[in-house]
Amino acid sequence: MALVHSPRGGCLSGIPHPTNQGGAIDDLARPGENLTLAQRANGSRSTASFWLSAASGYRPARLAPAQQMQQRIPRHIVQVGSTFEWASRGRYSAYMAGWWTRNPDYAYAFFNDSHARHYVTRRASENESSAYLSLKHGAQRADLFRMIWIKYEGGVYADLDSSCIRPLSSVIEPHYSAYVGPSWSFEFLAYEPGHPIIVAGLNRQVANVLRQVALLNQPAQDRTGLCRGAHSCVVSQTGPSAYWAGVWEATHRLGCTNQRQLFTAGQCSSSVSDPMRRVHVCRRITYIGSGMLGRIMTCNVSRHNDCRNGGILGLRCGSSRSNSPHYTRIGVDAERFFATAPLLR
Repeated sequence: MALVHSPRGGCLSGIPHPTNQGGAIDDLARPGENLTLAQRANGSRSTASFWLSAASGYRPARLAPAQQMQQRIPRHIVQVGSTFEWASRGRYSAYMAGWWTRNPDYAYAFFNDSHARHYVTRRASENESSAYLSLKHGAQRADLFRMIWIKYEGGVYADLDSSCIRPLSSVIEPHYSAYVGPSWSFEFLAYEPGHPIIVAGLNRQVANVLRQVALLNQPAQDRTGLCRGAHSCVVSQTGPSAYWAGVWEATHRLGCTNQRQLFTAGQCSSSVSDPMRRVHVCRRITYIGSGMLGRIMTCNVSRHNDCRNGGILGLRCGSSRSNSPHYTRIGVDAERFFATAPLLR
């Protein structure tokens, strides 16, 4: 079972559409292209439910809330891309379908660029909105959107090239406030709303973006600290590096009880420059109550590295010795990634 998107709005069901694995997309979607937020509004809905149902691709949970055990991480899965039709009919379709077919107890929503921007400008803080509207490329906006969404609504976010191997109900315990992997993957996030790690990471992202915008508005001789290249301007400013800085801020720096060390001995040495190797996992984080961090994710979510942003960000995809794709800088500047004033709302 999967979703069908109608570019004109409305619902389509029972219409076969082949996926790249020979299956059929014939389930129900509720795209919001031609529906105003007022038409979606329902006073009995929570904020998250309201925004989920207003997304460009939507499938409600198959189980009523009364049938489900209460859990701290809300049961909804969110993905984002340029358009639902593009994503669901391309190479990501099988990956996307896995999230809703393996998790019928979770609502699923896909936000296109327009709906993501609409959400951010009406839900996020002024600084968060300004930072988001200053980003020129979809990959950057996806970085910021996932953190803003999880901060305010919680739940699960997955990149389009991530596939769900096992049902989330089999790995996310009701008492978990977060569910992370050994590498603190940025392509998959599962948190309760307002989690300190997400708040710290988002604060870092927003500060990074606003600083780059401020530097771009300075004379050329006063632009020390301006990013250069795709890795510096994307990965470090809005991507995994900013998120990992939030992990460090919310766990190691603020302190937590029952710290548990990951990776190799010496990873927490002050001489280690990689912030990921200074991270402790808080088994029980005292400053947010009794929330637990679930750690093992590698057997449940798979990342399909395909250098999907190559044509958008001016990146060249290469292969390392382990045959894992990576991004190579080819000399693009900050002006390609950040606007000197917020783009149109």
